[in-house]
Amino acid sequence: MIICAIPLLSYPFYLHFRLNRCFTRTRMGDGSRVIDFDQNSIRANEANVKSEVEWAAIQSIKEDKNIMMLYLAPAKFVMIPKRARFEEQYSELQELFRQNIRATPR
Repeated sequence: MIICAIPLLSYPFYLHFRLNRCFTRTRMGDGSRVIDFDQNSIRANEANVKSEVEWAAIQSIKEDKNIMMLYLAPAKFVMIPKRARFEEQYSELQELFRQNIRATPR
């Protein structure tokens, strides 16, 4: 009976191990990202990935003390971290939000 219970009890740990391994293998880049914004769009450049999002695609915005999230769809978002250098551009970014985004906040 104990021999049958060992695989059943260890299965959640196996799933957790596989999920961690999958996450580690599929990560791209070193996490450094350059984000530019202008009147028309937001552009993000990473080591192997470049993306551009027009202001019209942003549905809503949510922020806390560390992160600003721009929601494009229920499960798709652009994350902008708030760091020391971000404070210089924060007022400019908020003005662009007011001009370009006409959505209700989440």
